[in-house]
Amino acid sequence: MNWQKPNKPPRIKKRGLMVIHCDDGRMTDYTKWLKTIQRSIYKNDQFHATNTAVFSPCVNAGYLEEPYNGISSGYGFKIMTEKEMKYIQDNGGEILSHGKYHNYFDHTPVTQNASVGDVGIFYNRRFFHFSEGQEVFIEEGENKEYFNVVKVIKNEPSSDNQIIIDRPLQNDYTASARLHLSETSLIEMTKGHINLLARFGIECKNHINPWYRSSDLSDIYLRNNFNSIIKTSGGVEDPNSANIYSLLRCLGVENTSLDYFKTQIDKAYDLDGVAFIQGHGGDSEETLERLESIIDYAYEKGVRIVSHQEAVNHILSKQSVS
Repeated sequence: MNWQKPNKPPRIKKRGLMVIHCDDGRMTDYTKWLKTIQRSIYKNDQFHATNTAVFSPCVNAGYLEEPYNGISSGYGFKIMTEKEMKYIQDNGGEILSHGKYHNYFDHTPVTQNASVGDVGIFYNRRFFHFSEGQEVFIEEGENKEYFNVVKVIKNEPSSDNQIIIDRPLQNDYTASARLHLSETSLIEMTKGHINLLARFGIECKNHINPWYRSSDLSDIYLRNNFNSIIKTSGGVEDPNSANIYSLLRCLGVENTSLDYFKTQIDKAYDLDGVAFIQGHGGDSEETLERLESIIDYAYEKGVRIVSHQEAVNHILSKQSVS
């Protein structure tokens, strides 16, 4: 019998944490990212089980429902089913909210004047800011009125997408007007997303959507329903002063150099802070090799890989001491 001693990380002082996110809940989060994470962790520390899933993907679980049936609206990529999400949760990982679909929580600018009687409103940014059936309001000055979205018309790559609404406008609006999800829709995007995942036996505690900065209105529902919120990218911050409802995370793995991530991991070590690493389920060899190298460097440095909630608990524990 040829017995071989398992690999174990060097016995160096361990400081700082690293969390691995992946936006949207794509199936490649599971088939590519998770498999790379498992292989990399086991390579560095064979005292971990091979099914270890210390991974915190951020999902748009609404696409599991009708009429989407597991396909993301507009882009056509397949998302993880509840089976894959449950596997991650049950093996040391965590499922995070990325919005029930992929809606925008902040105000969305209108791009063309709208007149009394119109049932179509043009807006810029991404078409998936809104979903059919949602309650939305438009506001400008003292004018404000609510309606339901009947249809979303995607005009990308141009900037003017359009929603068709269920009742004619009662006021005139200029291109300075703004659209926003109503209170009802914001509750559904936050608490409704938590409830949807709970039906699958998945506990969702934290929210991530760094491509927007939420408004005062949406912040209320985010804070009421989640333990932490990541709002934007910007690297590693001092855990003693970090706001858990406005956390930063690192740039995307797909298009950022390995040296950048090494610098962020070094900073997490120096501050005993958290490097939140993120991507979009990219399955190119270059992306996956970079992800593996990031994990290797974290082990080399002595920065532990943990779930998102563990990282939040770490930040709060440091703040309670200080």
